[in-house]
Amino acid sequence: MNEPLPRPAGALWGLVSRPSWRELRLRQEGRDLEAHPIWTGTGVPPGQGRHIVLVPGFLAGARSLSMLEPWLQRCGWDTRRAPVGRNHQPGEHVVELLEEWLAETTAMEGGPVPVIGHSRGGQEARVLAVRHPDAVSLLVTLGAPHRVLYPPHLVVRAPAAALQLAAWIRRSRPDLTGHRRYEADRVGPFPSSVPFVSVYSHSDGFLDWRLSLDPAAEHVEIDCTHLGLAASVPAFEAIARALKSL
Repeated sequence: MNEPLPRPAGALWGLVSRPSWRELRLRQEGRDLEAHPIWTGTGVPPGQGRHIVLVPGFLAGARSLSMLEPWLQRCGWDTRRAPVGRNHQPGEHVVELLEEWLAETTAMEGGPVPVIGHSRGGQEARVLAVRHPDAVSLLVTLGAPHRVLYPPHLVVRAPAAALQLAAWIRRSRPDLTGHRRYEADRVGPFPSSVPFVSVYSHSDGFLDWRLSLDPAAEHVEIDCTHLGLAASVPAFEAIARALKSL
């Protein structure tokens, strides 16, 4: 019987509870990564031209993958970055784009492909794997908020609220059916046939690490910034170990 997951900070305390100043380590994390043997592919399973889908984080877009994508390419992977822009649309709309992207990628590959999602992109990638388990050979999430739709931290909640207000001003009609389905798949049963690795950091400056825990996942704890979950030595080491299972 699985033990209950530890409870994250309450909603009010969660607004300010994260040590956001630690995100200033990101530049040093990047320098350390470029000086480490893993940056040149040492110890990384070669991609041999296989496809891999990458899903960026909330309001980050390609920026959040600016080191992960070229690293994977250097290691022989044919990266397919999801065309979701800054990833600021409602999750149900983003997943529709991902479903088309995944179908196109698996057709090119001739079979299932690994999917890596950073932050909100990991949450959306989980939904993708729930809906299309035969198309996903491995799911790796990096600092993904699996237990909430949006983390409570102000850095996330403020722009999320602004986007919701803008949609209300435009009188955009919400897709309530699609949203309910997204929410169900975000936390619902995960296919046992898909290996699922959730990587998180206790020193994440934006996300309470406990929000990244998922009953279906293998949990991997590392020490880095939130952005460094896609751009640091420990993150790349965790990804390399996960890829070895393919």
